[in-house]
Formats: sequence, C-alpha cells, structure tokens
Amino acid sequence: MNRSRGAVVFYNGKSTAATRLSRPLCHKLPPSPSVCVSPPLPQIRPVIEAPWYEDSPPWPWPIAGMPCFTQFELGGQMTDREVGSMTAALCDPLELSPSCDALDVFDALNELDCFGLRGGVAVLVDSQIVVSRGCCTGIEDWRELHDILKCESPWMGHDPAPWCEFPDQNSVRFWADGGGSCQHLGPTVLFSQTQIAEELQQFHNALLGTVQRFRQWLAVAGCRCTDSLVEKFDQSLAITSHEPLYKIVT
Repeated sequence: MNRSRGAVVFYNGKSTAATRLSRPLCHKLPPSPSVCVSPPLPQIRPVIEAPWYEDSPPWPWPIAGMPCFTQFELGGQMTDREVGSMTAALCDPLELSPSCDALDVFDALNELDCFGLRGGVAVLVDSQIVVSRGCCTGIEDWRELHDILKCESPWMGHDPAPWCEFPDQNSVRFWADGGGSCQHLGPTVLFSQTQIAEELQQFHNALLGTVQRFRQWLAVAGCRCTDSLVEKFDQSLAITSHEPLYKIVT
C-alpha cells in the first residue's frame, strides 16, 4: 500500500494517491478556517551502498550502523558516521590490515588514480525510496541523468532496471523496473520536465554538500592530504567538472 499521503505515485499505472480521513464528530463544532495541506513532492537524490565487510568493519574510524549494501543519501546532512561509511566505500580497491592507521589509509587513498562509488539515483516520496537504482551503477556517472531533459532514458542499472518513460514532451514517468524491454514493472512516479530540471539541480547541490562534509570530516580526522583527497573526490564524481576522472585517466 502506498503511504505517500497524497503524492503522485502509481503502481502498475494506477494512481494510488493517499489521503487522511477523519470520523465526523457527534456534536457541532464552530466553523474553522480551511487549511490546504500540499502533498509531498517526489525528489530525486543521490544514494550509495553501505560498504561490505565480512566479520567486523576493517576501517579505523566509526561507520554508520546499517547493514552492508543498505542505500543511504549523500548530501550536506550526512552524519559523521555516514561520511565514515562513504569513505570506507572509497577504500574498496585497498587491502587493509587489521591494525591499519587512519592517516595511512588516507595516504593510500591519495595514491589512487580516481575514486568510484557504487550508487546512483533514487526517487523518494515522503522520504521513502520508491524507485531505486539497480546494480552496476556509480555516482561518477550521475551527469547522464541530464539525458532525461532530452527525453532519453539514462542507464540506471539492472536487477532492478529502472527506466524513464515520456508520455509527452512535458512529463517524465520513472518506472522501478522493466528497463531494456520497456516493461511497466513495479511502482512509478510522475514528474513534469520542470520538476526534473529542479530536482537535477537539487541532486547536484547534494553532491556539493557531500564534498563539504567530506572536507570537514577529513580535517577533524587529522588527514595529511585533505585538499588533494577532496579535489580527487570532486573530480572523480564529476561534481564541478563535466567528465568523471576515470574517463580522463584511462
């Protein structure tokens, strides 16, 4: 059952806008001014996976208390532990010893050519993920989402395979699954093209906020190469540039 309290969410093409109903009172109440409550608008936000570990977390800093592969939002609102989880995800190419030191890990990260983060786009309604990115996607390719403004569906992963349908030039419908074969599977969320442009800007703002939180977190941790790491993070994810770093160094 949809719990979006009025947002335009569809299941297999059928609208299921939710409303709150109240029982009539037995006694007469004095008239009160009418109150218009707007339904929550859907949002498009960047999410990444919580890093995997086998027995206990190998990283020498605290991480968020969430199961491996749980998706969580990036942005300026991230807690220190969520930034710790994000940084741990950046360490995927490294082989960490049980007694590794945080400053040494930062130095090793700084030696990498570029970073990648398993993640991508999520469509949220009332803070709940309704349409989620699939497997084999990375935040570093987020700029492909701008294809939506050209009425083209970007790659958003597989299993599930979310995709965009364009009922007309002014609207976009995100389907949770069925991409590749253009099947209408799972819930879907409808946007106007104007909303899409606004949400892509908010997506970018969330990434800019992530850069700032990363810088703050590294500084508090005493990192010896904060500026270099932040610059590489920014360039790797194409946050202020137009090409991700992996396309430049390879």
